[in-house]
Amino acid sequence: MVARSFVTSVLAALLLGSVPAVAIASGSESAGDESAVAQAKEGAKGKSKGKDAEKHFPMKSDEFSRRIENRIAKMRERVAAMLEKRKVSEAERTAALKRFDEGAGRVRGAATEAGKDGTVTLDEAKHVREIAKDERKAMRKEVAEHRKDKKGNKKGKKA
Repeated sequence: MVARSFVTSVLAALLLGSVPAVAIASGSESAGDESAVAQAKEGAKGKSKGKDAEKHFPMKSDEFSRRIENRIAKMRERVAAMLEKRKVSEAERTAALKRFDEGAGRVRGAATEAGKDGTVTLDEAKHVREIAKDERKAMRKEVAEHRKDKKGNKKGKKA
């Protein structure tokens, strides 16, 4: 074990030490500087799941609304499937989907508000996202409260 970690660290040091030597040997010092600057810029931005959010905004309001509707439809299907999988009663299922539709209405309203001028900026889209997150948290809180019995203990598995 110790030998393997030692060998790994030595190999890593050798490989990392040889990278600048290769750049110098190629005779292109400026190319190494440019790649270092490019790496620094990428690191400064942070990761955005492979997509550059700034290049998608400003977005046309009808396209933004279409994307919001697609996401809401997918989540509604997913919630309905989970309710079915967990064998929730019809009355509770109806109440849960009604609550979901109320939250989706708030998100749609925020999306409409963001697209009033015909375009949606990145800041406006972030505001819509925050409203969606707040609705999700509120719904989860309601579900958690509903799952408690009269004594305040959670229903389900016993420890």
